Amino acid sequence: MRRYWGIGLTVLLVIGALLLPRGWFALRDASTMGSMHGEALDPLTVTQLDRSYERNIYKRLSSYLEAAAIEDVVCSQKDIDQEEESLWDNISQAQESVLMTALQDLGYYGIAVGRQSVIESCTQYVLMKKSDGQILLVANDIHLLREDGCHTEMLIDGVDGTVYYAESEERAESYEKYGLSPWMDWFDSQAVDWMWLLCDNYQSENINSTAFDSGYRDVEENISAVGSEEKQQYILQYTDRYIGIISEENKQSYCCLLAFGNLADSWTVELEAVEEEAFSYRLRLGLHQVIRNIPELAEKVAFTDYWSLTGAAEETEAAER
Repeated sequence: MRRYWGIGLTVLLVIGALLLPRGWFALRDASTMGSMHGEALDPLTVTQLDRSYERNIYKRLSSYLEAAAIEDVVCSQKDIDQEEESLWDNISQAQESVLMTALQDLGYYGIAVGRQSVIESCTQYVLMKKSDGQILLVANDIHLLREDGCHTEMLIDGVDGTVYYAESEERAESYEKYGLSPWMDWFDSQAVDWMWLLCDNYQSENINSTAFDSGYRDVEENISAVGSEEKQQYILQYTDRYIGIISEENKQSYCCLLAFGNLADSWTVELEAVEEEAFSYRLRLGLHQVIRNIPELAEKVAFTDYWSLTGAAEETEAAER
């Protein structure tokens, strides 16, 4: 009997030696993850608590896309008091960006908000790695009621105001007042100009200097812009980046891929005519991979991305053949 007890005890010791360290690390990781979640839910102070938060836009989005590519991203959220004064500082950061300034210069004044607007609500989203709790992005989703009675929403980085998503209601009178048209012709040189403007805004790189994988298409496939052959070649003549454009009766969509390291994300701007009493057009723009990992946004934003846009064009061309 003692012999069997000895054998049994030896087996238990061996199993314990194998499993105990694993269990210890699992408990430690769970504790760390819980701590990270706790910090993530502390509004506006998360980046102060976590010194590892990446301030460089290019490196931040590179790390995020790497995690998103292997589905290693989890999202937490918490409402923030709309009376928080620091929210206005955050909004000012976004308004002063290359992207928002360019939109305002084109006459999209709905995207410009000032202290005359009212912050209706703000939710802070924290996107982090499932595997180790590393914080990848901190974004404030701010909803505003403007002085003209229309609404603007901005999903912006809580540290530097980088615009990840924005939506605004636009009045026809705003354009008529200055003799402008809300419809931009994305088939002319603006398509290329805007691509470089976006590279500047998000600090993305030129793929002439580095190959990248969009996750769907290879660089050598030489995917061109949607449109006539002449316009496709015009765009390709000035850039190796990928642009997708489509004009419908009541909507225009412009997409391009922005490269961050070995991966790329689709940036989109959509302008749609809407029959509403308060406004006439809806402008939406943002980064596809950021939106899709925030459940609340992904559920409500049926966002056009480069791959769905160019895929639809290719199906149409195939059918016409």
